[in-house]
Amino acid sequence: MATVNLQHNITSKDWAELTSRPVFVALSGGVDSVVLLHTLASHWPSDTTFPLSAIHINHQLQSVADHWADFCAQFCTSLGIQLLTIPVTVDASKNIEEHAREARYQAFLEHLPQHSVIVLGQHADDQFETILLSLKRGAGSVGIAGMPRWREQAHRSFYRPFITVAQADILAYAKSHNLAWVEDPSNTDTYFARNFIRKNIVAPFVAHWPNVTPVIARSVAHLQQDLALLEEVVREKYALCIDENSDLIISQLQRHSESWQVKICQYHLKHTVHLVLSTAQIRSLFQVINAQDDAQGELRVGGYIIRRFADRLWLSSEIQEARLITLTETFVKQLLDAPAKVSKTGAVNSLFTELSELHHLHLGFPESADLEDFSMTCTEVALSALIKPWDAKHSKPIKQWCKLYGIPAWQRKPTVLIAINDVPVGLVIGCRVIPLSVNTGLFIHFDVS
Repeated sequence: MATVNLQHNITSKDWAELTSRPVFVALSGGVDSVVLLHTLASHWPSDTTFPLSAIHINHQLQSVADHWADFCAQFCTSLGIQLLTIPVTVDASKNIEEHAREARYQAFLEHLPQHSVIVLGQHADDQFETILLSLKRGAGSVGIAGMPRWREQAHRSFYRPFITVAQADILAYAKSHNLAWVEDPSNTDTYFARNFIRKNIVAPFVAHWPNVTPVIARSVAHLQQDLALLEEVVREKYALCIDENSDLIISQLQRHSESWQVKICQYHLKHTVHLVLSTAQIRSLFQVINAQDDAQGELRVGGYIIRRFADRLWLSSEIQEARLITLTETFVKQLLDAPAKVSKTGAVNSLFTELSELHHLHLGFPESADLEDFSMTCTEVALSALIKPWDAKHSKPIKQWCKLYGIPAWQRKPTVLIAINDVPVGLVIGCRVIPLSVNTGLFIHFDVS
């Protein structure tokens, strides 16, 4: 009876990776993951630094979901494998397949350590289905190339040792080793696109051409090799389009043809914030890129906001931007309650001191104010208000100083003016403090730690 032979599916290089890092087998309880864990456990060296482990994601979508979790726990116990079970909540209102996958991968990233390897049980038949689904969606070459054997994401590796193995061989292995597994009743529901393709396209195709699965796997390998070569070229072009902060320089990007611009942007988004854009999103991205430099267009996708400013493509996390606004508001409240001391010695904070790094605030103290009895206010002001930063020669509207200092439009609110007895002494903007020019030799010090 045909069996899955790990010696043919895991290279010595793969074993070196697996035995030097924490490894977690994604165990659903289905036959593919059961065989995967069984075969790995059977060949796992006893002298490795990290023991082989498993992780079960309970999507809580089936009435028997807890039974599956119990089955996985019992199976792992029989193999002497430690199991981590994580319940997740899936939005079942639409596209359950996609939302379940997103919840599953998010759980991997949240609960498994960095530099770990997550071993997945997808096989060659799954690869065939994935390629057809990609064609149905109008995917590009990356989608049509299917699932890679190794993939890096967020300092973790996803590894598919069975990606060239036919499911028939996996079933044969399970039967020859008398393995039990659970069946997901939703796998027969052709309402779901993958199940429809499996039953009505892949099954008849494989029945007519029994040896077609490895042939398709060979074609996928050729395409993935070509994509790897393309990425090498893109990486070289990309290196010439970024600055010392790894921000994309738009003027450098636009020296390339439109096709190369798309590839360079895709590489940038994938390797900086793990974003993969659809065709429609790519079009929207280039509307932002090709706009005037002072335009305020943006693209929101995957929890990020993409904008253009000062010849750079800016990537901001929606969560981080919300936190920055909260940080400014919290700082202003702390400042109003902070202990203050006036002295004749000292210096003001450097221009653009980050609020997150600020423990002591030093500003000029107006000579018209009483040293012992003065009032301080923090008031939100318009960008048209005139200010004069410390050591500046002239006053200008805040908006002009923002342009001069390179503060993007979306980081200019809230804009809070700090005043002592109605004399401006500092400006809080973009989560930074700008000391303002005060005609005096006195300084006021705030403890805001």
